[in-house]
Amino acid sequence: MASKLQIAALLALCLVSAVAARDSIFVESEAAHTEPVATYNEQLHKFEFFNKTVEAPRRKAMGLGDSIPVTVTFYNSPGMDCTTGNGQCGYGNDVGGTAYGGGGPFVETSLYPYHAASGNYGFMGGCGACGVLTYNGKARGFVITDITDDDSQQGRNHHLDLCLPSFNYFTDGRAGDGGHGGIFSGTWTRVDCGCMGAPNYPDNAIVVRTQEYNEWAKAVVISRMGGVGEIAGVNFITRNGGFVRGARVEGWGTWWMPTESISGKGGVDLQITLTDGNTLTTTGYPLPDARVWRTGNIYNVFNNLPKTC
Repeated sequence: MASKLQIAALLALCLVSAVAARDSIFVESEAAHTEPVATYNEQLHKFEFFNKTVEAPRRKAMGLGDSIPVTVTFYNSPGMDCTTGNGQCGYGNDVGGTAYGGGGPFVETSLYPYHAASGNYGFMGGCGACGVLTYNGKARGFVITDITDDDSQQGRNHHLDLCLPSFNYFTDGRAGDGGHGGIFSGTWTRVDCGCMGAPNYPDNAIVVRTQEYNEWAKAVVISRMGGVGEIAGVNFITRNGGFVRGARVEGWGTWWMPTESISGKGGVDLQITLTDGNTLTTTGYPLPDARVWRTGNIYNVFNNLPKTC
């Protein structure tokens, strides 16, 4: 069992860069707006683009350093295998199905060893957000890889779904093999994702996984962003073609693609905007020409990334 001193140290490490931004992370919007979205047409074998209207008001979410009480359960039933990381965010998915790497499901073995599903329409943090859960004298950091509720459920209590092994960690094995349910109440503290770390990947790098629908339709899945972790927009800058606007792939919270072909235009930089308005642009074209992108290729990007921890 972790000591109170160890728990305090974990929280202190993750919150060190959050104090100044605590109350200014998300601003509730009073007006509807549109965002570019891409939908893959199976019959035409290409993407179709449209502007999706996001209705207002947009809910204000937790800021870095904020804490709330949460109820916690687990999911382990057939078709909801938590360890694969399949979910609305898309971290654990490839074009052909579940993403694998490091000897097992990509999310569990190579990306986010401790990941969770966030309820309340992303109030606790949407795709890529990070937090520390404390209960029973124990603490563990998680990355959000799925959103379980929709807008109609905003009135529900704050809730978190864990993978079965993490639930058993907090409850001293109370859920056993998952054959029966379980629930407890803990505390969720939102933290800077730059402090989380992950196995098999160096700190202070984002991980980009490429996807190939066909020769002309390519996309990227971006993970391990620092700060608030959640991405609001991605644009593409090629060495020989310049700026190309990006669009979110419909159905996936973290998949992005260029709105026109960038194959054959040289190396690629990414311009990434987070949901708190912060933007970073990589330098040095860390991704190769899009014509060589294949499903499941992984690139660690270090260029021009802030080091927060």
